[in-house]
Amino acid sequence: MKIINDARFDVAHTFNPDTPDNSTDGQSIATLNGDDCPLVFNRCNFVGGFVHWGCKVTSYFDGEMPIVPLDITFNDCTFSDGTSRAYDQVRGGRITFNRCKFTNTGRRKRTTSAYLSLAETCDIGIKGGAFDITFNDCSLNDILLGDWTIYDQIKRPKTRRVTLNNCVNPNGGKVIVRGRYCDAKSIVANNTPASIYVWPTFITWLYWQYNQRFGDKRKNILGEFIINPNETT
Repeated sequence: MKIINDARFDVAHTFNPDTPDNSTDGQSIATLNGDDCPLVFNRCNFVGGFVHWGCKVTSYFDGEMPIVPLDITFNDCTFSDGTSRAYDQVRGGRITFNRCKFTNTGRRKRTTSAYLSLAETCDIGIKGGAFDITFNDCSLNDILLGDWTIYDQIKRPKTRRVTLNNCVNPNGGKVIVRGRYCDAKSIVANNTPASIYVWPTFITWLYWQYNQRFGDKRKNILGEFIINPNETT
């Protein structure tokens, strides 16, 4: 297990263990791939700035099977800005945030309703069938669960088992949780004021049909149409 303490990641100090110089593709300031896990970050600062995503967590293809990110823990970390999301995760699971803060200084429009917003922007985006994501004593405005991803061109498990324990919204009011293709019954808010709204199945189905025909349909992404057995747990 790799442990990273007291680090700052930004456009001038990127993090990607899969490149010799820690460079990313320019869409995030930190990229965590499945082959990098398990990982622990203590007191780290992820400064997204004007990049698309601040911290990006995704799978890695080893030539036969996609290795999905598993067992990442963030302790006392701060995730700020990014024009789309401060934290974005596609696939994988068993991710824990302890006493973390998610902030938006105006780089993206702040979500104010679980019901009315259709935007993809958010503090935290979790999709692609990700599972077992836990927030303990965290400060965050909003989460978007199970939004469309290029990996959804095949049928995948739903994003599921997302838990908020003792969390608060730094802007006041409730933590906003919006859901698309996710398991609504497994979203749990313990001692956390939360506004949770998951689309009805038929709306998600229509949204998926549209994206499968007219949305992002990139092909030949390594491991795109393979489901790792870990993803079905």
